[in-house]
Amino acid sequence: MAYSENQTNITLPASTDLSASQYCFVTIDTSGEVGLATAGGNAIGILQNAPSAQGQAAEVLISGVSRLVSAGGGGLGIRAGYNLASAASGEGAETTTGDYRMGIIIETATASGDIGTVVFSPNGLVA
Repeated sequence: MAYSENQTNITLPASTDLSASQYCFVTIDTSGEVGLATAGGNAIGILQNAPSAQGQAAEVLISGVSRLVSAGGGGLGIRAGYNLASAASGEGAETTTGDYRMGIIIETATASGDIGTVVFSPNGLVA
């Protein structure tokens, strides 16, 4: 069962409709608005709510334990114990090289769209 706890969150305006992107990685643009992270991108955090229009409040986890949507892929999804990166539409994906490491997976989510649990920590550093 996915869960979240010990969170540090901030609120920023959404850059677009993010109503289908709850528990996905997000970035911040030059206007200070939140949008979906790209594959291997440097996410600011994980979206905790579902703002439905530009300018609405986007609650973003910037540190702690959160739910995260799995990108799936190769039938593996995101598996506990692996490093974590962003996939094409802000979902979580396992990584071992190159990408910005966004933390550690602590609860497996096997299929695309399943929700697992992760410790979000930019650059994969978990204190």
